[in-house]
Amino acid sequence: MYYDIYLNDKKIATVGPSSLEHLNISLFLTDDDNRPLLLANGLTAKKKEGHQAHLTWLNNEIKETDEIKVVPSSQTEASEVLQERSLNRGRRATKDDRFCDFCGQPEEEVGPVIQAGDSPFICAHCAELCQEIFKGLSDEKA
Repeated sequence: MYYDIYLNDKKIATVGPSSLEHLNISLFLTDDDNRPLLLANGLTAKKKEGHQAHLTWLNNEIKETDEIKVVPSSQTEASEVLQERSLNRGRRATKDDRFCDFCGQPEEEVGPVIQAGDSPFICAHCAELCQEIFKGLSDEKA
């Protein structure tokens, strides 16, 4: 399935398709000055060789007054991809290949990303968010 993304009632992208392993449409605050960004990215389904790609359709700065709408689309094609990064899980080693697997942002934008063994890369912001989520789960059980 494809999705249309609207910003202030103007369609800015169609993202998809359902053959993606992961589709992420999110709001992200930059670490440096808390500028809000609208992100749309996805992870292609695993190939037999283990190769995947991370696709980015949107990385747009937005205003506090902007209205965002995401709706299922009748389109049969996605908008042009702004950036495609080849992934070789557990083997990414160059600075160009490193990005946070959770928010999809490259290392040059979010600062250092870390990886333990073959696990996904994660930036400090997403790691802190995970800690807050786990703390909330612990508080619920108490």
